[in-house]
Amino acid sequence: MSSRNRGGSGRIHSGEDPGAAGNRFLHGGNVKLLEANLSILGRRFPEIARRVLAADPEPYIRFSSSKNGLQIVYETFGEREYPLHSTIDPSREARRLLQTAGNSGFTVVYGLGAAWHLEEFLNLNDREVLLIIDGPGRLRSFLSGRDYRKILEHPRFKMLLDPGPEELTDHLVHNYLPGLHGGFSFICLPALSIRRRERYEQLKRAADLALNQIRNDFSVQAHFGLLWSRNCIANLAYLQDFPAASDYLSLFEKSIKKAILVGAGPSLREDRELLLRTAADSMLIAVDTALPFLQQLDLKPDLVVSIDSQYYTLLHAMQPGSLDIPWAVTLSAPPALLRSLKKPFVFAGGIPLELALARKTGLPIMDTGGGNVLQAALSLALSAGMEELTVFGVDYSQPGGIPYAPATYVDRWFRLRETRTSPFLAQSLGFTFEGRRGQEIPEYNRLYPCPRLDRYRDNMAAYLKTCSGKLKIHGVSAPLLATGSTPSSGAQALQVLPTEETPKPSVLLREISEELRNNAPGTVQLLYPLISFLRKQRESSVAVTGEIIEEARSLFLKFVSLYAGE
Repeated sequence: MSSRNRGGSGRIHSGEDPGAAGNRFLHGGNVKLLEANLSILGRRFPEIARRVLAADPEPYIRFSSSKNGLQIVYETFGEREYPLHSTIDPSREARRLLQTAGNSGFTVVYGLGAAWHLEEFLNLNDREVLLIIDGPGRLRSFLSGRDYRKILEHPRFKMLLDPGPEELTDHLVHNYLPGLHGGFSFICLPALSIRRRERYEQLKRAADLALNQIRNDFSVQAHFGLLWSRNCIANLAYLQDFPAASDYLSLFEKSIKKAILVGAGPSLREDRELLLRTAADSMLIAVDTALPFLQQLDLKPDLVVSIDSQYYTLLHAMQPGSLDIPWAVTLSAPPALLRSLKKPFVFAGGIPLELALARKTGLPIMDTGGGNVLQAALSLALSAGMEELTVFGVDYSQPGGIPYAPATYVDRWFRLRETRTSPFLAQSLGFTFEGRRGQEIPEYNRLYPCPRLDRYRDNMAAYLKTCSGKLKIHGVSAPLLATGSTPSSGAQALQVLPTEETPKPSVLLREISEELRNNAPGTVQLLYPLISFLRKQRESSVAVTGEIIEEARSLFLKFVSLYAGE
């Protein structure tokens, strides 16, 4: 069935365009039309309205009529005047643009004109439209020539005026949600793609940059969404049994503001002697993957940091004594791990459900925005007041085709299965060439980066620019990250949100369940990881109407019933 909305009050009907009688040069324009349009623009986009009121109208924009009597716009570029629409049938041209966009639920449109294309897009159910227009004077001339009120007031219509590439990228990252919207499209009025080609290509590059980031985030949400939600709900029942944040901070009181952080890069093999020499007078913090390597050296970390929700995380803790060490984990950690640890310090990561529970319980917040555990460990150390940090095992490149340090469980996994005809390096090819199969390697330099590791390294580099303190980094990526000391904007203190009294888990889950049933504000954000998971299962680009949201809500409530006895 077509997703077109064939009737009802939501459909935009142009009818006869006010003020469309004959050709009109808009030096001053139709004041009544301008006031009518600005009344809506000022309510929905007040900053844009202020800029339009302060601007002079663009004198080289003219409204006229097509051969079938529909209103169209001409604009002067250089010494010639060009139509922004088909001069024969602009509505047919608009339908062709709609076909170009396909089933995408989020469309960026460059160019306003007489807005026939916008009407076609907004007449679809669940289609989000973001209009980009250049120049407040141009926009003023458009608003003085046609009644755009039904478009401007449409709840699925948004607008950016004169956005730079960074502004557009940031807007898309925060507003385009593949789990909800499905596919993405970028549409331009044909005349502008030719006459403003440089600007069009600039905007297209900014959109592509945003899409790369959004797709990475969506793939993570879609892969882990079910696990995150289920683990959070299962772990919440035991939340009152976990040590408090004040106990966590007491771990750092015995240190001398010096800490060693240990990642799991294979460069640990070469740096083990240096690590042994420097570990004596510092607090030792390890990521979960590096724990077996340290235990092989008879080094016991003061703290282990884990942000993984997958059950194979338990394989990091298989050595004797692993469960006795203090661990900092997120609420979405595997319940089996959390219940096995003798001293788990539980944090809220960046998952919407974790953050919602942090607001209700005062759960401390761990910075997991970089997506990799070493950055989260560095953030925790800085937030606890560490002033001098030495970091080992920072590779992000699989030197020599080896993905992890010796003794880590992945390393052991491959070595236990090694045979004469299937050596270790052949076993680890899946890690080594992740994201690079089919690509040519222009120069062999013993490094095997992949898109995931590149993102981790770039996120770490960006994070280091926001921190202060002395920092030494050891590993293959050290030249790309280390500066001797990081810029002095200061590290945020450990975030613990205030709460009067932590309610019982059953009460918390009942509150959240009621909010979901009543579709309270923030419901979609809370369910978004589950929505992304379900979207991926369907492998569909069709925009969400509400069915997938209801399915996610039902699944969440089922988890509550299963794990909390609701």
